[in-house]
Amino acid sequence: MKFEIPKLAWLKAVMLAAAKKDVRYHINGVMVRNGELAATNGHMVLMIKSDGIKSDGEYIIDNDTLKMIVSTHKGVKGDNPIEVKDGMVITGSSKISINPIDGKFPDINLAIPQETSGKIAHFNYEYLLTCQKANGEFLGGKYPWIKLQHNGGKGAKFESEDDVGNKLVGVVMPIRI
Repeated sequence: MKFEIPKLAWLKAVMLAAAKKDVRYHINGVMVRNGELAATNGHMVLMIKSDGIKSDGEYIIDNDTLKMIVSTHKGVKGDNPIEVKDGMVITGSSKISINPIDGKFPDINLAIPQETSGKIAHFNYEYLLTCQKANGEFLGGKYPWIKLQHNGGKGAKFESEDDVGNKLVGVVMPIRI
């Protein structure tokens, strides 16, 4: 297993959408594959698309391992790239072994609408706040707001892009009233 994530903040942003103790064990973490980093809890999706994300396969990293990776970088300034070689993350004096979740991550790209209707819907505000927080992490604290593209009873989308063309895409499912 080998992959690279250019910025720890990207991992922190996407982790916000990862399911917690879901019976669908394969969504209890973050998926990394070449060019994409994504998570879902079944109600929302967060995905970062970047040529800087390199991977020799598709892996799902569980939440506990992700928390250890983030905690070992606490207080370190800068981009903090994450590099995994032979199933190990080496950060400072720490080595963290990674055993990916054995399962198939859902095809997140199918959940991202290509076009939106503009029809207004109602949303769980906690999911919208999570998207806003993820955008703040992604953009390094600049402009954390999101512009939601409403889509009626289907998933609403937002997109954000940094200065060099990396994208954060989010989808939030509406609630039924």
